[in-house]
Amino acid sequence: MTSVSQKPAVTLSTLDHGLTVLEYLAQHGPSSQNDIRQHLGVSRATAFRVIAALQGRGYAEHLPGTHQYRLGPSLLEMIKNAELSSVVELAGAAMAGLRRATGETVNLGLFRQGRITYAAIFDGSYALRMQAQVGDEVPLHATAIGKSVLAALPEAERAALLGPEPYRRYTDRTLTRASQVEGELARVAVQGYAIDDEETEVGASCIAAAILGARGRPVGAISVSSASARLRKGSARRELGQEIARWCKQISEHLA
Repeated sequence: MTSVSQKPAVTLSTLDHGLTVLEYLAQHGPSSQNDIRQHLGVSRATAFRVIAALQGRGYAEHLPGTHQYRLGPSLLEMIKNAELSSVVELAGAAMAGLRRATGETVNLGLFRQGRITYAAIFDGSYALRMQAQVGDEVPLHATAIGKSVLAALPEAERAALLGPEPYRRYTDRTLTRASQVEGELARVAVQGYAIDDEETEVGASCIAAAILGARGRPVGAISVSSASARLRKGSARRELGQEIARWCKQISEHLA
């Protein structure tokens, strides 16, 4: 009976040690096993077991060529997933508001591991609308969502994501050269929103703005897609782009 009653306390103690190590690494950065042991106030054997358990789950990792440990990829992935989950929740009100205001289809794309995929789509009231589905991958260079996310990234990172040119052509309007895309992204950065002007589908246009996460990096974007005939050029597009950007800024402020 004694050993059974003591097991929860031992488990909680181990969990507490593990969480304490993660907090320590988050605050102090790469640290040695001895530093961690002294912070925990435990024996070398106990510190070794705690670190080994965290390593086994990917929450901590050993820095090659050193005697130090840092936060591991599993923890960083958990943080990213939590942030993306918050984006989906926060975006609902914005997407509903934009659909009410325009009657058009509103889309949420999430940026993760170098790819953008549709995470939510609020269908518009028109019979003619975009045929994308949740889970579909979003072309980076040819969509308003893709361009808005790219414009919020450093130039070197954009180049790595886009890969070698020429980029895939979807219509005669698709930008297939790096110089074309960079020129477009410069405009996006200034105006705060991006436009897909029949670049992925003839007769279809889209306007999007990026959502920025806690570190100022893009985590996704919201777009309004429409038949080009309904999304006329000029002030109407500009006003809609600014409205989308306002919604996305509000979401970004909640994530900061």
